[in-house]
Amino acid sequence: MKRKLYLMLLPVIFITNTFFTYNESCIEIKDRQNLPNDIFKLLKKDRAILLGEVHGSNEAAEFAEGMANLWLASGEKVLLGLEINQDNQDSVDRFMQTGNFKFIKNMPFSHREFQDGRSSTAMANLIKSFYQKGKIKIVCLAVPSSLTASRKRDSIMAANASKALSENPDWKLITLTGNVHNKLELGGFGFPMGYWMLNNEAVKLNKEQVASIDIVFETGKCWNCQGHNGTSVCKEYPQGNLSGDLAHKYLFDNFFIDTEREKAFFTREISTSFPLHQ
Repeated sequence: MKRKLYLMLLPVIFITNTFFTYNESCIEIKDRQNLPNDIFKLLKKDRAILLGEVHGSNEAAEFAEGMANLWLASGEKVLLGLEINQDNQDSVDRFMQTGNFKFIKNMPFSHREFQDGRSSTAMANLIKSFYQKGKIKIVCLAVPSSLTASRKRDSIMAANASKALSENPDWKLITLTGNVHNKLELGGFGFPMGYWMLNNEAVKLNKEQVASIDIVFETGKCWNCQGHNGTSVCKEYPQGNLSGDLAHKYLFDNFFIDTEREKAFFTREISTSFPLHQ
């Protein structure tokens, strides 16, 4: 009898639209730009939160906006690190000071010949959304435009992120980069930004202070650059399931999942964010 009673008491707890077990949390998201406070409760201990996207969707930028909004609403000061070349920092700063969107529209990053999905309308609107919000700084993480082909891109991005943290010791960092750079360990593309951040002596972060979160989906379209006959062609591409079994495990259209193996934002279908200038 005691054994049966013990099994009945194993916790499977429903709290509003949040599902918890011992090792897994799934939180439904109704509005990607205004996230549930349960997400903050799970991640508030982290000093740096690294979001990884497939470039060129509306939804990834909305999740990033939602994260920054949630941290600001919780009384945190936020550094929002974006995969924009460093030499555009002055243009971003001038927009944040004046609200004049021409500084974003006219910066060199928005007019690159190689439109890989980072200089999208969604990215521009993400920056625009934080004008006059206060307690937020936008940091351009990517290497200067002249070093775009450098093999040290990830270590330079990490150095820029770490510098922003060391200069703002009581601020939290949220980054939105490609889903190679946000990883914390060696992968197929070498050592990523997250790895170099963990090994930066100026900040001394440990794995308990850094969350790496992929933005995944079941289907949709986005704008990026893929190989085609030996060259990269930048355009709108259909996308397959990037979420594995998550797409079938939960019925929510948008949710945050936190397990021992992974943390991810899921959206059922992504939509294309076209370049700000085509």
